[in-house]
Amino acid sequence: LRTFFFSQLIAKAQNQQHDVEAVYVASILHDSGLSPKHMSSKYRFEVDGALVAKELLRRHDVVGNRAELVWDAITLHDSSLAQWKQPEVRLVSQGVNADFGAYLDIMKRDHIVAVLEEAPRHDFIPVFLQAVAAVAKKKPFATGTCFVTDVAYRMVPGFHLDNFCDAVKDNPFAGYGPAGN
Repeated sequence: LRTFFFSQLIAKAQNQQHDVEAVYVASILHDSGLSPKHMSSKYRFEVDGALVAKELLRRHDVVGNRAELVWDAITLHDSSLAQWKQPEVRLVSQGVNADFGAYLDIMKRDHIVAVLEEAPRHDFIPVFLQAVAAVAKKKPFATGTCFVTDVAYRMVPGFHLDNFCDAVKDNPFAGYGPAGN
């Protein structure tokens, strides 16, 4: 839910027109592939989440371009490739990134506090990291590795990428009140 709220604040700050309902559906379902109930044995969690959304949309007679838009927003929510896609795809990705502290400079503090009060982050990071670790344990081949990274680790001396766990260890919302913790 925070992803959706943040995406709307970002859209407002950027004066970005978009399909609000598509962003909402993609935002609330973007991590559904982390749930054991929706986790396949072989696909990346992003694809699992997109499959959940696609089935839900199909049951409500939403098919075609709009369903594909939601699919793209979910499958690309954690990818830098989202910035090159439609506004809805970009906004879901930006909303996800905002939940980790990005875009705080373009949103109003009182709006951020309101989001955190409506959808608190209590213990979010450890719970999220455990869910992602469960995916990696169950299906390590679907962790989203990139062949360029594999080549770099083998062929570029001293190559190193920052680790996501290190990047999220500090809470960017610590100064926004108790709901931000």
